[in-house]
Amino acid sequence: MIVKPFSLDVVLKIRKRKEDLAQQKFMKAVTEQKHIEGEIDKAKNKQQKLIQLLEVKQEQGMLAAELGMFEERIVFTNKELLSLHKLLQEKKQLVRNK
Repeated sequence: MIVKPFSLDVVLKIRKRKEDLAQQKFMKAVTEQKHIEGEIDKAKNKQQKLIQLLEVKQEQGMLAAELGMFEERIVFTNKELLSLHKLLQEKKQLVRNK
């Protein structure tokens, strides 16, 4: 049996491939984090516009049913924001781990 000499190139190629894979995972985590941050900004803007519209409607006068719908929508957006903030914290932790 012929013994081939040890080749460091194979080890270096495998290590490089693992580093590249880790870098790709890190970049994916960063991209997901930025996406969630964008979603939070959108949700905050939507909620702010909803509150401003509610203020205008209240000045003009509105039905109790309309007020209830606005309040439900504001509560929903608050829950959505809390959910997005929780998801953002998870993504930030993932980025730190990567």
